Amino acid sequence: ANPLWLAISTLDDGRYLEVNEGFTEMMGYERDEIIGRTSMELGLWFNPKERSNFVKRIKEQGGIQKQEVTFLNKNGEPVSTLWSAETIEIKGTNYLINAITDITDRKRAEEALKASQQRLSQIIDFLPDATMVIDLEGKVIAWNKAMEVMTGIKTEDILGKGNYEYAIP
Repeated sequence: ANPLWLAISTLDDGRYLEVNEGFTEMMGYERDEIIGRTSMELGLWFNPKERSNFVKRIKEQGGIQKQEVTFLNKNGEPVSTLWSAETIEIKGTNYLINAITDITDRKRAEEALKASQQRLSQIIDFLPDATMVIDLEGKVIAWNKAMEVMTGIKTEDILGKGNYEYAIP
């Protein structure tokens, strides 16, 4: 299966003229359920107001590159994507060549990592001993309350600092 969704649609109303197998597989539609219908009729936009903003930008710039957009599949489940589109004029009508990459798994992994880091940070903050964590680049990524008390340096003033700025005499 092609992980890249490709679609040709009209610029003004988003009516689909053609979609590839990647598009139909990821969105859960049969090709004949999509062709001739608009993205709004199909309810593909998680935030329908976004479409008019994108169309305005596309008309001004001739296209968009790797814009993060959430679409809804046939079951109404959100699908995170990177959307690129270019306009092409055929016999006086403006069409869009759409290339869309599904980044749902990547977004979920990012959110899980963020949640995990937040839990770890809460655990470190709860520790009674003065504790700091330094990442592989030598930057402070955790500085607990006991460390604040011991050094007089607030967490927000030290997080992200590197180059041994955390070294305390």
